[in-house]
Amino acid sequence: MKWRILSLKKNWQFEKIINFGEKIFDNYFNIFFTKNDLENCRFGICVSKKIVKKSVKRNFYKRQIRNIIINYNKKSKKHFHNDKIIIIRKNFFEKTFFEKNQKLNNLLSIIDNKYKK
Repeated sequence: MKWRILSLKKNWQFEKIINFGEKIFDNYFNIFFTKNDLENCRFGICVSKKIVKKSVKRNFYKRQIRNIIINYNKKSKKHFHNDKIIIIRKNFFEKTFFEKNQKLNNLLSIIDNKYKK
């Protein structure tokens, strides 16, 4: 099975989740999330132009986050269907991939535990 995450691309989708969803803030990430009624999870990843000027670097960091999310979904057998927007903060760029992976996996498991109840 090919693991592909469905992405949020439209501006109104981002605004809806940011304005009406729940939030988790961290030194490395701001995550906004809300439950959806679909058969899958959807993600939006945002890297600010103010922080990373070159588009090549922004896309590199987005690919890193996408890879972490796909591996998390493979590893966790029971993930809950929700929409998430992950906004990368400035401290993110100072860490190694392993540290980023651990931190984002912890935050995603906290979000899944909220919906488990």
